[in-house]
This record gives sequence, structure tokens and C-alpha cells, in this order.
Amino acid sequence: MRVSLREISEIQTTVAFEIPAERFPVLREISRRGEAAFPGTVQSRLSIQRVSGLIEVEGRVSCTARLSCARCLAEFDYPIEAAIRLAYARRPPEAAFPAEPARVDPEEADLLAFSGDELDLAEGVQEQIVLALPIRALCREDCRGLCPRCGADWNRGPCDCPRETEAGPFAAPGKRKAPGR
Repeated sequence: MRVSLREISEIQTTVAFEIPAERFPVLREISRRGEAAFPGTVQSRLSIQRVSGLIEVEGRVSCTARLSCARCLAEFDYPIEAAIRLAYARRPPEAAFPAEPARVDPEEADLLAFSGDELDLAEGVQEQIVLALPIRALCREDCRGLCPRCGADWNRGPCDCPRETEAGPFAAPGKRKAPGR
């Protein structure tokens, strides 16, 4: 996802990409660890322009993540559609080996650095995809999960295990009788 700096002007330039997800290093590592799979491609449509010495990128990125439900363990496809808004600044040549510790200006904290004659958008795009992943993946909001005794999927129907009506750490105090009753 490289764009030549010669193609970027103060007038907005629109670029569209459709790239296999395995070409993004972070997505490939997430897949390798088994946390999610990214079948298919990452699609993006981005507007790029120069503004006050920065390069601003806005648009949308989408792909599909294959996740495992946190309750029932079923695999499901999770569509990702994320807005993207990034700002890039040229890395000064002396920044590679600074003589003293660098001080980070709060206004520069959200900038992505680049050098050379091309802008690589892959890092910013994969970052937005990772941020769009759910913290706790559910195949559906009302997923009933698995029986803790036999492992049956309660989404497919009830199992034959007896149901305890009073379960949990606070069930025992409720069985006690108050003094004098």
C-alpha cells in the first residue's frame, strides 16, 4: 500500500486498494497466534492530501475477521468496517540517532513518521483493523454459551444436566436463616 509522494498534492487524491490480508504483518501475526483469521482481502478507499507540511489520509477500510465466540466457541465471520484518519510527517534524518533523549510534543503524538519518496499506508490501515476487533467476540448478542458440566451448546437447545437455580458465590448466604426466625 505504497503511494508515491509525487502523486500527493494539496488537492485531494483518492486511492483504492484491495490487498490480501496476509500481506499485512500484524494481521498475519494475529492469525499465526490463532487469535483471529483474516480470510480474503482488505479493501480501502482513501483520500490523501498535503496540508501544512503533513500528509493527511482519510477514508474507510474493511475486511472480514474470522473469530471464535467467547461463550460457545463457535467460529463466525465478523465484518470490519472502520473509518480511518491519519496524519503523516516526514522523519528528519537526524532523528535516527539523537544526541539527547527526544521530547514528544503532544501535538505530534498522533503522527506517523515516514521517510523516502513513498508513503506506506499499511501500518496505519492494519492498526485501524486491529482497533476495530471486539475485545470479547460473540457470535451473537444473545449467545447462551456452553453447559459447564457436559459442554453442550445451549444455542442448539437444552442439555439433560440438572439446572441449579441458586448458583454463584452469593447463593450460600441466601440459604441461611436470620436469627430468631
